Amino acid sequence: MNIVYNIIAAIGCLIVGYLIGSISISISIGKGVYHQDPRDYGSGNAGGTNASRLWGRRVGTIVVILDMAKTLIPLWACWAILAFIKVDGTTIMASAREMLNGETAGHIVEWPVYWLCLLGAEIGHVYPVYYNFRGGKGVANYLGGLAGTNWALFIISGVSFMSALGAKKYISLGSIVSAIVGIIFTWTWAILLLTVDMGNWGLFGTWGITMYCNWVYAIVITLMGGLLLLKHRENVKRIKRGEEDKVTWL
Repeated sequence: MNIVYNIIAAIGCLIVGYLIGSISISISIGKGVYHQDPRDYGSGNAGGTNASRLWGRRVGTIVVILDMAKTLIPLWACWAILAFIKVDGTTIMASAREMLNGETAGHIVEWPVYWLCLLGAEIGHVYPVYYNFRGGKGVANYLGGLAGTNWALFIISGVSFMSALGAKKYISLGSIVSAIVGIIFTWTWAILLLTVDMGNWGLFGTWGITMYCNWVYAIVITLMGGLLLLKHRENVKRIKRGEEDKVTWL
C-alpha cells in the first residue's frame, strides 16, 4: 500500500465534502427569497428546524432534503471517480467486495476514503467557509449520510429519532438519541466484520455492493455524531431547565 496516495485521497475527499457542505441552503433561501439571514432570528441556526419556525414547514422540509443531498453529492462523486477511473488498467480504488475479501493489492487506494466526504460535508454545514463559519447543527447531514449509504442504519436511527421525538416532543432530543444509537450500531457492525467471517453478509445494509461499511465508516459516523452532540449541548441544558421548545405538530 502506498500510504502517501491513500492519505492524499483521504484529504481530497474531506476537502471536497467540506466545500460542498459549506453551501448553506437555509441562508441562501433566507437571503434570496425572504431577505432574512436565519442566523439572526429564532434559534440562530442555519438549518431545517429554524427555517421551519421562520418560513413554515414546507420551506423547512425543502432545506432538510437539500442539506441531506449536499452531504451525499460529494460522497457519490468521489466514490465514482475512485471506483471507475483506471490507472494502468486498474481502478484507482479497490471495490467494496475486494475490501471485504482483503483483495486490495494493485489498487492505488486500498481503503474506503470516500467516507470522509460525509464528515467534510457536516463540518462544512456547521462551520461554512462561505458564511463566516456560522452554520447549522448537522442533523440533516448526519441523517442524510446514513440514508444514502446504509439503509439498515438509517432505519434504526430514524426509528430512534421518531421514538424520542414522539415521547418528549423535542427535535433536539430525537437528534441526540439518533446520533448515539447510530454510533453504537456502526461500531457493533465494524467489530463483527473484524472478528467474524461474515461472507456476503459483510455488505449487508449498503445499497448493493458499492460501498464498504467497515471500521473507517464507524470512525466517520462517530465523529459526525460527536459533532452533532457537541452542537446540541445548549439544547441539553435547556431541556434540563424545561426551556426547550417542543414541536406542536405531534
